[in-house]
Amino acid sequence: MSLAAPRIEYHSTDDLAPGDRFGFWADELGRKIGLARYDSPQRTAFRQSLNILDAGPICVMRAQGSGVDLYRSQHSLFKDAAEYSLQLVLKLGGEGGSLIEQGHRKTAFQTGDLVVNDSRQALRLCSGQATDALLIGLSAPLVTRWLGPAEQIAGHRFDTQRGWAAMLAGYLRALQIDHLATVADPRQQTLVADHVLSLLSFAMAQEGLLKDGREPVSPRDQVLHRRMLACIGERYTDTAFDASALAAQFNVSVRYVHKVFASAGRGSTFLGTLRQERLAAADRLLRTRAPSTTVADIAWQCGFADPVNFGRVFRQQKGITPGALARKSDVIHEASPSN
Repeated sequence: MSLAAPRIEYHSTDDLAPGDRFGFWADELGRKIGLARYDSPQRTAFRQSLNILDAGPICVMRAQGSGVDLYRSQHSLFKDAAEYSLQLVLKLGGEGGSLIEQGHRKTAFQTGDLVVNDSRQALRLCSGQATDALLIGLSAPLVTRWLGPAEQIAGHRFDTQRGWAAMLAGYLRALQIDHLATVADPRQQTLVADHVLSLLSFAMAQEGLLKDGREPVSPRDQVLHRRMLACIGERYTDTAFDASALAAQFNVSVRYVHKVFASAGRGSTFLGTLRQERLAAADRLLRTRAPSTTVADIAWQCGFADPVNFGRVFRQQKGITPGALARKSDVIHEASPSN
């Protein structure tokens, strides 16, 4: 079964008359993100571009243009904020500094700095002059698995001149949207997200931000967990695949399977991991399905034995029914110019 590569969304003010650019962008962005205020010190010469790639558990955005002063009083409504709960903001260029306020922190940052934004909290972001930033949205399940509760790092600025934060910033700079858009396999997309989160967890630990009282994980369980994840990626389409089948494949008890996921999986579960693998595949297929392919067909292809249960779980996790997502994708494909 071939997988379609994720599509890049391109948004820009360049095709608008100069006098219409700020008003259009403020209305469009305000509606999508749920902003209470949006302004710019460069209204008369306003210009913005935003490229977005939604690649499963990771969402990459590149924002370039005029300085902005925005305030969001509620959780973000943009790009499934409930799914991408944590956002890394790397300032790649631009003139002058920027300011982010979130939680109890007010943090100034310059070109080269990396700060964290929790999309579920109120936010103020101010950049007085032209800027260029890379924004990385990370899915809530992976954030929980790697970091646990991460609200405490909202508004934190990492020192990207040393240690793990320097490695993380370097990895993010190399994470080109055009290149990542060629990665269609959900397992490879998850691997990229795991790379980002592993480096972030090391950077947090180095700066004393990661509070983890759990017992150290044995090397054996770490290796076994990686092998089990690979096995789930290969067998998730099998509706009969369960913890017993995984235990039999690795010659361990079902209880030990759950222990490995709880420890090496940082609190995750086998069932939750299997479900996320199936949902990620279903999401991809729903966005790229042929007109003759039904939602029930996709449910079966992704390992869900009951299409009704699939619809319920999908809506709980994604905030939209499978049928609605399929119809929405059909409209987008019909409106897109043919290649």
